[in-house]
Amino acid sequence: SAFERYHAGDLAGAIEELGRAVDARPSYADLRCRLGGLLLEARRVDEAIAHLDAALRLNPRYLEARLLSARACLERGEATVAIVHLEHALAIGPDYPDLHFWMGVARFRAGDLEGAATSLERAVSIHREFARAHRLLGLVYHALSRRDDALRSLRRGLMRDREITRVALEAAPLLAAAGDPEAAEHALQRAIAVQPDYPDLHLALARVRRSRGDALEARGAYREALRLRPNYAPAVLELAGLELEMRQPAAAESLLEALISERPQWADAQAMLGRTRLLLGNAEGAEAPLRAALGLNSSFSAAHADLGWALLRLGRAGEADQSFARALELDPLDALPRRQMEWREMFALVPSGS
Repeated sequence: SAFERYHAGDLAGAIEELGRAVDARPSYADLRCRLGGLLLEARRVDEAIAHLDAALRLNPRYLEARLLSARACLERGEATVAIVHLEHALAIGPDYPDLHFWMGVARFRAGDLEGAATSLERAVSIHREFARAHRLLGLVYHALSRRDDALRSLRRGLMRDREITRVALEAAPLLAAAGDPEAAEHALQRAIAVQPDYPDLHLALARVRRSRGDALEARGAYREALRLRPNYAPAVLELAGLELEMRQPAAAESLLEALISERPQWADAQAMLGRTRLLLGNAEGAEAPLRAALGLNSSFSAAHADLGWALLRLGRAGEADQSFARALELDPLDALPRRQMEWREMFALVPSGS
């Protein structure tokens, strides 16, 4: 049967089976609705809408078909049509929290933030454990600049959602950006307790700790992410940047060299290696990775400027002028003044003899 195929993981087979059932009984609304739901899950949105519309012509008060139709319209970017479907559904079933949740989604997509907040508030008032609604409500409050309400809703979503890892990764940067890094770290630590071998959680924890200025703790979290997944590119690049901030350019160089040995086509890593070698006083060694970065991205204004500094240190003033001119052309507002100030500050950080 279609049911057995679906639960065996054969979505295409289930759709085929239900399609035959619909052909045999085209005026049976339940079959049309079930087929529409499976087609929506398979991302065959136009076909799903056709069958759901047919189900609603057969039974205009069919709540499940209304909800699925609204979701299909949202997939197609038609938020206002989705709202009409949900208004019909809520007139029939005003106490269904899922209907209020999806009305919140539709209003959010339509740009009606106040309306979205009202719908989501209603959803969580009916079903207080509705974690997904709490999370979306937190995002809506954040968009409305209702910071305290946003934090409360995000925390409630975290406390209620069983998918703690995914939710922590979604909520932590929002909590940190909203000025509550302690809550962000708490959410991530709870997730790490459940899934300690997931490097993304440790990377997110490092970012939160770094955002609050705790460099040593951030370094530890980055290193744990890299222990779990060696040469994890975002962690390497961010840890290398942190090592530079902590006046450890040699450590940054080692990290970047190992990454580039595996991923030489990453322009950001090549450019950072060039800068790191400049900080170590190795202008000659800086030239190659900076040119590699520019070979990968000729519009990389920072790499042009850094190459200019390397060439200037090598006594090749004419070539340096060309690199600085290209940097200025790409970033005309502040390229050279910014680079000059940045380099004075960064060279001041490097201990003598490094």
